[in-house]
Amino acid sequence: MERYVDALMECCTSLVRRAGQDLAGSMPYGAFRDWCANNPDQASRIIDEARAGKDRVKDFVTFALHGANDIKQAVAFVEEFTDERCLYAMTALGRMIFPDEGAARKVLAVLEPLTGHSWDDRVRANALAASFGILAKHPDLLIARRIVESAGSGPGADMLYTLAQMLFQRQVTLDLETTRIALSAMRLLGKDHPGTVGTLSHALCRMLETPEEVLALDALSEMLDCGARSVEDFRTVFHKISSGAAERRQALAVRWLLSGSVRLGDAVSELVPHSQSGWSGLDWALPLLSDDEQVFLCRKAVAFLFMHPKSCCEVLVAVLRNASARVCDVAVDLLVNPMMISYGGLQKYVATVSEADSAHVHIQVALERFVQYRATLDAISDVKELRPTERQRHVARMRSRDEMREAFKGAERSSVLQNLFHRSHVLFGRRTLTFIEDLDGTRRAIPLDLNSHSTSIEMPSLEWLDPVGLDYMLRSWRVMRQP
Repeated sequence: MERYVDALMECCTSLVRRAGQDLAGSMPYGAFRDWCANNPDQASRIIDEARAGKDRVKDFVTFALHGANDIKQAVAFVEEFTDERCLYAMTALGRMIFPDEGAARKVLAVLEPLTGHSWDDRVRANALAASFGILAKHPDLLIARRIVESAGSGPGADMLYTLAQMLFQRQVTLDLETTRIALSAMRLLGKDHPGTVGTLSHALCRMLETPEEVLALDALSEMLDCGARSVEDFRTVFHKISSGAAERRQALAVRWLLSGSVRLGDAVSELVPHSQSGWSGLDWALPLLSDDEQVFLCRKAVAFLFMHPKSCCEVLVAVLRNASARVCDVAVDLLVNPMMISYGGLQKYVATVSEADSAHVHIQVALERFVQYRATLDAISDVKELRPTERQRHVARMRSRDEMREAFKGAERSSVLQNLFHRSHVLFGRRTLTFIEDLDGTRRAIPLDLNSHSTSIEMPSLEWLDPVGLDYMLRSWRVMRQP
């Protein structure tokens, strides 16, 4: 029988090794656990041999303890050993079935001290995982908070990953304060743990549209502001926010712009939905702000959303709805210069504001000033001295062509479809013929008519009229702080 058990363990090890990264690769271990549950005598022998220090059974003692549901032996392993047997026993305890609440709390009393900062990080992480495995079946908010407080004190890489998993899986119900403590610990996360960052990003996504949403947005804001994490680290969160409720998106944008942080200001543009040309149209409101805060918000919106003109106009129009005369003058000035002067297409967009809107009067003032500006330009005849030479225009065209060519090649390299299809270069013609072979072996031509397609984007005219002045204005407003 002993040789039979050895062969069974060797077979499980070989199957798991051959499975590699397959998510089903650990199924042989589950089968071995079930075998131990049906053969308690053999499970006890494996546990005894692991206690004696035999290496060939150490890796299987977790499944023997779990299969036998031997709580007493698992606790003894945790208390007596400091090597991997302690970790294996913790893993087993997190999966066991306890007869009552009292038995579960006794085991938690053993595990809780091991989450303290004086222990090795691997021990702490395994103790935390085992504790939350037990709390998932026997919830206790006070014990959960104590354990998270202990785990959040000087966590290492393993502990941070386990905390991120705990926040993502949400197997244990946590109160808001406990969740806040866990998120505070995650702010210590370094830049060299992409797996933990990805798990945390998904955890924050799951917190949105729940009572924990405020905590998630606070944690996201602090991690971006301190520079430890970038927008790319939380791409999943930004996608959900930009495609979610407009009210959340607007409130977060105003909060980040008013913060005065350059990092948060840069992140505001990522909140613009990719499927739309703006946030939600011109019909959104601002919180109650002082005159100075409204002026500050207008300038920050121009600084960080200049390349998103419709989104920037949404902020300016929202300010115009309930602003004082002084603030309205500032907002109208910004709406005309630099926004409408740079993007002539904004004239039609802001003209959609209805007459019943309190900002309509101010919009009309801005439109009249812009129309007057255009009329003044049109009244001036061509100034030949300002016209670029043929050589300058040729150089500009060559530069533009090279930039577009590099952008096109970069898009091809990033395309997921590039390597899936056959590529053909058509030099001239009105249609192409692709021959396919039918089931009977005959070849059939599939015609495809060639049609042109194009896209366009409006570039800010001030980039050519006054690039230095525009750059200086935007840079100075990006770094300005509230008085």
